[in-house]
Amino acid sequence: MSEHDFGDGRGPVPAKRHINPDGSMGGWVADAAHVDRGVHVDPAALVYGEARVCGEAQVCGEEEVSSGVHE
Repeated sequence: MSEHDFGDGRGPVPAKRHINPDGSMGGWVADAAHVDRGVHVDPAALVYGEARVCGEAQVCGEEEVSSGVHE
């Protein structure tokens, strides 16, 4: 099991790197969060908490998504 510290004060939590639709390695996604397969997550981006990123959204650069639904 992999863990990552998202810097939100919770310390390391279970997480994995997202695989983007083109097969490239994306950023870290906490196990408690959800990212659809069609979403592109840049390698330096983070998705954590109970965030949901849906559809064909893009999480770019060093962006952090930490709660709610993003489409």
